[in-house]
Amino acid sequence: MPERVVTGRAGDLISLGVADALWVDLAADSAVPTATGAFTRSPSRPRAGYVLLGARAVATVRASSGSWRVPEDEVRRAAAELNAVAMDRQDLVRIGPFRGQPRQESAEETTLRWRRRVARELHQPGGAERTARYEEGRPYHLAGIDWRQVLVEQIRDGAQRTWWLPRTVVRLLDAAEHAEAQWGHAAHRRQTSTSVTDPLPHPRRALDAGNRQPIGPEGSAATLRPYDKELEGQLYSVLSKKPGTSRRVAGWVCAVCRRPRTLP
Repeated sequence: MPERVVTGRAGDLISLGVADALWVDLAADSAVPTATGAFTRSPSRPRAGYVLLGARAVATVRASSGSWRVPEDEVRRAAAELNAVAMDRQDLVRIGPFRGQPRQESAEETTLRWRRRVARELHQPGGAERTARYEEGRPYHLAGIDWRQVLVEQIRDGAQRTWWLPRTVVRLLDAAEHAEAQWGHAAHRRQTSTSVTDPLPHPRRALDAGNRQPIGPEGSAATLRPYDKELEGQLYSVLSKKPGTSRRVAGWVCAVCRRPRTLP
């Protein structure tokens, strides 16, 4: 039985099952179709410390009970970003097939690699037809997006089949791959820096039991908030001289790596 969505205070942590339902509920009217299982089905990776939702990497936290949770406000932010995206279903980009077959890899890949995943799915016998039938229980989502709903198949010369996705979806999935790459770079930098210093608690297990604040990849508290373009259009040379600017910037955290922007 799916978990009931219960909204709470800003900064509260919710279970992955509730996050699944909340994501679909909040983005129900989005032009880009969303999928169930965004947090609990492959290729989501909550145990890696994040889950991809559209173009955003949302941090996950391991609670003291051992269960994985996610900040509710981060799910809401990702849904709001997706709801703001317009999509033209007639503006299509070809995604395959191209020369060569998709490389065989393990069933559980370590990164999104959405083009490879889609190609492998569609190259399977009856793949396109199976996708069109919406087989119940199959994990079609990529970064919380249900690509099967907007996949277009074209047949040329009565034989050659090509597959297309709206340009908006292609850009979102490319952005998701970039967000995941940035997350990986941040994790690598952290491992490199801590190898010569005192070890820090593992970010995926870090949880302040008293304040219930999840800790991101760089140990930043969830009280920090993502930058929301408050300083857009203003000159850096002017801002740097204004009193209090550095204090404002110190309160922002990178939406991808969860690291305070003012840290080196």
